[in-house]
Amino acid sequence: MEFITSGHAQNEPATTRDFEILMEELETGGETNPISSHSVLERVRRLRNETHNLHSQVIDRLERLGIPAHIILAALSRSKRTGAPLTHELASSDQLDLHAYYRLLASDLGLPFETSVNPKRMMVEVSATHFRPGRTIQVCCRDESGGLILYMAPDLRSENQLLLMFKKNPKMRSRFSICDPQTILSAVEARLALRDVDTAITKLHRTWPHLSAKDTLVPWQAFVFGILAVLLPLSVGIWFWETLFVLHVLAIILFAGSVAIRVAAWRALDTEVPKELKIGLQANYPVYSVMVALHKEAAVVPQLVRSMARLDWPKSRLEVFYVCEADDMETISALSKIRLPTSHRIIFVPAADPRTKPKALNFALERCTGDFVVIYDAEDRPNPGQLKEAWSRFCNEPEEMACLQSPLDISNAQQSWLSQLFAFEYAAHFHGLLPYLGKIGAPLPLGGTSNHFRKSVLVEALGWDPFNVTEDADLGIRLYRLGYKCGVLKLPTLEDAPTKINQWLPQRTRWIKGWMQTYIVHNRDYKNLKKKIGTNNNRIFQILMINFIISPIIYLISIVQIVFFMLNSSENGIFAQIIIYIDLAIFIMGHIGYGLLALACWRRVNGKSPIFIALTLPAYWALASVASWRAVWKLITSPHEWEKTPHQIAFIGKPKSKI
Repeated sequence: MEFITSGHAQNEPATTRDFEILMEELETGGETNPISSHSVLERVRRLRNETHNLHSQVIDRLERLGIPAHIILAALSRSKRTGAPLTHELASSDQLDLHAYYRLLASDLGLPFETSVNPKRMMVEVSATHFRPGRTIQVCCRDESGGLILYMAPDLRSENQLLLMFKKNPKMRSRFSICDPQTILSAVEARLALRDVDTAITKLHRTWPHLSAKDTLVPWQAFVFGILAVLLPLSVGIWFWETLFVLHVLAIILFAGSVAIRVAAWRALDTEVPKELKIGLQANYPVYSVMVALHKEAAVVPQLVRSMARLDWPKSRLEVFYVCEADDMETISALSKIRLPTSHRIIFVPAADPRTKPKALNFALERCTGDFVVIYDAEDRPNPGQLKEAWSRFCNEPEEMACLQSPLDISNAQQSWLSQLFAFEYAAHFHGLLPYLGKIGAPLPLGGTSNHFRKSVLVEALGWDPFNVTEDADLGIRLYRLGYKCGVLKLPTLEDAPTKINQWLPQRTRWIKGWMQTYIVHNRDYKNLKKKIGTNNNRIFQILMINFIISPIIYLISIVQIVFFMLNSSENGIFAQIIIYIDLAIFIMGHIGYGLLALACWRRVNGKSPIFIALTLPAYWALASVASWRAVWKLITSPHEWEKTPHQIAFIGKPKSKI
């Protein structure tokens, strides 16, 4: 093309307009003159014939690479069902070496084949999300003389356009090179890594600072908490019994609301255990992005890769990202030792504070090309049909349904007393409380894994808050503030619970600290919150979040107080007796309300009646009280610290979930 050199001195660098013209030429195949309607029909017929011939050439190219005819035919059949290109269908099934294919393509086109692209020479800032699996990937770079070079991994359509353009303008060949897709993608990610990690950390705080937990307390909140910290002890010192009485009345009102919600959830439980869903095959599958954030998880990497490989979704329409901190060499090494499927790859997150899971997920989200996104944890074993169930639900729900939460079932409940209580707790939460909240359209405090999102909504919500250590609960509320809703799926994900106190305590501390962050953040503008999510939903949010935070904080205090006042009731008078009755009422109501829901959900999941577990619940809640006071301290001293929960290979004696 003349424009490549005309208007420039020999060494003058190419301009952005040159790049735009180059892309126009590629899109039109070099035909820029106006054409008549008759010419349009002729061109359509010609393009159809040329595409058919080119498709035959692709098959011939595959045969020259040694791909048997029956494998090509099977891939063609899958391609018609999934909508993925033939070559990508073969590559996703590990039946085609894309490096060898594009090398042969370059030879057929008479173009150079490049095995590397210099990120520093890229001319325009592109995003990895522009690159759909199996479709054309291209980046424009400057060569050493300042001219333009377009590095391409063309699909069938682009290959046809290249041939048309070269036929009309042979000089254009000097401006094109062929690469395999991963070469270009790696160069793009290297170029954008530092920019994207900065975006992952700062985007939410820059855009909606009032919804970010970067600052634990805004000035007015700090002032209010400071006043309370002074007045409450002063009030107790001056009006001891009166202050205790007022606090206990407030507590019984609050916990009565929490018990009422759980009793309503218990009454709303289905009487029959849902049968396993059977979802038929459909055509034109969307691309599904799976993200797993990993940090120091070498022990579970083989199990994790097997679990992801079992997902029942066309491989050509699936991308699985193992998101690792770039300096976590232990986990990266474990992944590198496994021959990952073509649709699986490692994402390297540049080292930067805060070292949190939501920051890593935000970074990886910039690389997701799927229409839907799901998050898993390192130890997760999701039901293989989970993606199909989620897609089916999204197709049948209104656009405002932004997220679907899969239930989390504990597979090592019998391994220890602690894991039994953990499983008991999860049964109530994921099979009782969350389905009820979803049914009545109330905000869902999402679990940290097995969340299925419409990607467009997730991007609109600015992803996760990298400074919130329970980013899941925070995001669930933010989605409701934006006018969206969340629902619950049936097919579960299996996890193993912590079995030792030194594993359980840091995890529970992080959860309670994150709930504190979430409650503080979303109440910074109370009027706006109430307006956005509605009066009833706001009431449910306030009751549940305060219950999640305050209940464990005051649990041990209440027990000590009941025992003390019962032993000294005759000396303390009528106020002490009233407070004892209030404390006992709260204690009994809380256990009965929680127990009804948890026992019913446990029987639905496991088919057993865990009376012994229910009787030991007070001891478990006492441990949660220790974690809650630890969370208060951590919120003050290290609000953004992510206390890592170590994971091990799945417990061998796990029972199978009935759901």
